[in-house]
Amino acid sequence: MTESQLVNQICEGLLYRGIFCWRSNNIPIFSQKQNCFRKLPKFTPRGVADITGILPNGQFFCVEVKSEKGKQSEFQKIFQEKIEATKGIYILAKSFEEVDKIISEMVKNIKNNSATFSQSSSVKNLRCLTSEKNNFKNKKST
Repeated sequence: MTESQLVNQICEGLLYRGIFCWRSNNIPIFSQKQNCFRKLPKFTPRGVADITGILPNGQFFCVEVKSEKGKQSEFQKIFQEKIEATKGIYILAKSFEEVDKIISEMVKNIKNNSATFSQSSSVKNLRCLTSEKNNFKNKKST
């Protein structure tokens, strides 16, 4: 399985379990017109993780996905240090099962029961975000 396929599998699994997360595109887009890669946006940190999310209690987490032979770059290690220094959770994963085990354990340990976050509300929020994005595109084109 490629890293890209694994990133998709992990995102789908987390969203299915009601965890709010998104994929961070951290590779510049190739411009055919200019025949080169575009620069990343100004404030995009080098080494940013593949997946970013928020647990039901508001805890921020990142997942860096690697294939069996993949290794973190120096920039990814620095990014990990910054996340962990600010009390965020950083997961270096080579399978969905690794991420699922860690996140499931963390969700079980969340003390604040008032922060309920069900699968249906996650899907509803995702649909809302998608709908807002489509509305924005439609307004922009008119």
